[in-house]
Amino acid sequence: MEYSELRGIIGANCKEYTAKDDILMMSMRLASVSCDNCSHYVGGSCNKDSFERLKQIAQNN
Repeated sequence: MEYSELRGIIGANCKEYTAKDDILMMSMRLASVSCDNCSHYVGGSCNKDSFERLKQIAQNN
């Protein structure tokens, strides 16, 4: 699984996900749901500590 695909799966399943830009999200729809577009994902890491936990779940399934 590619890392970008993994960030999309995690973003789509994260209860903490908050879009950085709601207008962009409305125009791009579900395709833009990703850690990259989450306000909590800063500098390549999740400040809610959700990324690593959800990464382990995604990789185990």
